[in-house]
Amino acid sequence: KFIELVTSFKRGDSFYLYGQVGRGKSHLASAAHHLLLERGISSLFINFPTMFSLFKQSYDKATPFSESDLYRAIYESEMLILDDLGVGSINEWRAEIIYNVLNSRQGRSTIFTSNFHPNELNKKFESREIDRMLNRISNEQIICLELPHSYRSRNRTIKLKMDSQSSF
Repeated sequence: KFIELVTSFKRGDSFYLYGQVGRGKSHLASAAHHLLLERGISSLFINFPTMFSLFKQSYDKATPFSESDLYRAIYESEMLILDDLGVGSINEWRAEIIYNVLNSRQGRSTIFTSNFHPNELNKKFESREIDRMLNRISNEQIICLELPHSYRSRNRTIKLKMDSQSSF
């Protein structure tokens, strides 16, 4: 369903993909990013912790990019994919960054991934910016990725089984 929505998105559509840790949200979002690029649609994929780190770095005069360069890249991409919403805490500075990013994205498409159901996210952060973001996404565009097992742990299990079967 998620890939269907992404392949048929209209300018301004936003999506919220959530589910437990290790279920493949980032993998799907990355696949969507590459699919959009293949179709000639500009897309920027970044996770929240990295985004905050880049903004912090931009204040250093020795850094080759500025805060306005970051906002320009965020604004100019036809699709912005923000991965791992809800990782870490939201302080006043981070809330301001989120506000500025969302404000610059008015009418532009954005995909958010998170480990949190939208209601949990609102309770965790009690942030106007998070609330505004969620209000811009319709219910059809909120997708829960439900898999019985973590993709990562399943791969570890398969590898362990393979390792135990080999004998030297």
